[in-house]
Amino acid sequence: MQDADRLDALGAVGIFRAVFSMGALRMLKYTTGIDKGSSKKTVYVEDPIEGFNEYMQYKPFTIPEKLNTDASKRIAAERLKIMRLYLEALNLETAIDAQRL
Repeated sequence: MQDADRLDALGAVGIFRAVFSMGALRMLKYTTGIDKGSSKKTVYVEDPIEGFNEYMQYKPFTIPEKLNTDASKRIAAERLKIMRLYLEALNLETAIDAQRL
């Protein structure tokens, strides 16, 4: 069960969860001033793209080393490919957009 929970934080669903959670935490702080004080300080970085990049490095990309079974590690490797491709595309597009401004 531990590996299943960790795998849920990877791949397309992991990206969705990360973006949704970061957005919700940022909105909570913006509207109420409440800082959840979690280890996810990257949530509150002024540039949300920068914060997302940092979050990916310290959270999802470290999950494979915590997995227990070979099957989970194989699944994680495939799901991390999706996340890395997305992150590369996001960084490329935001760099291009920044150059246009």
